[in-house]
Amino acid sequence: MFIPDNALFMGNYTDNRPLELKEGPTADDEAPNGFTGKFAKTWKDHDPSARQYLLEWNLFPVVYRPEQFLYISDVTA
Repeated sequence: MFIPDNALFMGNYTDNRPLELKEGPTADDEAPNGFTGKFAKTWKDHDPSARQYLLEWNLFPVVYRPEQFLYISDVTA
């Protein structure tokens, strides 16, 4: 679900678990095929000289109880 700017998204968190985050596959081409979870890699850059570090972790929301959420569009301050 895409939530645009100037929108409000609220949920009623109760004991019956309306929402859960699941790990998804990495989008990095250098990760092992079908890899799911955190993926990290490092490499050196020459100009400016530095070591770069990337940590990728894709989380996807799974909504079990959509009736417990409220969405309002075009909210102005």
